[in-house]
Amino acid sequence: MIGRLRTVLAAATLAFFATAALADDASDIIRRLGKPDKDDSTEYDQPRPAIITRFLDYTRRGVRVMLVPTNPIGSPPPYNWKLFGFVDLRTQQKLTPEEVARRFGGP
Repeated sequence: MIGRLRTVLAAATLAFFATAALADDASDIIRRLGKPDKDDSTEYDQPRPAIITRFLDYTRRGVRVMLVPTNPIGSPPPYNWKLFGFVDLRTQQKLTPEEVARRFGGP
């Protein structure tokens, strides 16, 4: 019985970490903020730039979310994305996370 329980716990732990490894900031941001008005990346540009980027534009809020891949440099798509920062769509100036939260109705 204890051996079976250990096997179940090990399988559950492995499944949790495998799912966590596949999750990325882009998915989390879209889940929290909703579908962006524009979702664009440079991953399939020809020629591909040295630094791949992804942009999630929320036009009504005036916010661009910028992400970079966590995959090793030179890896082909698909990518897992890591948050790089926020930019005001009109002024192209950096936004703080607090300002972004305010624009999305947070505290």
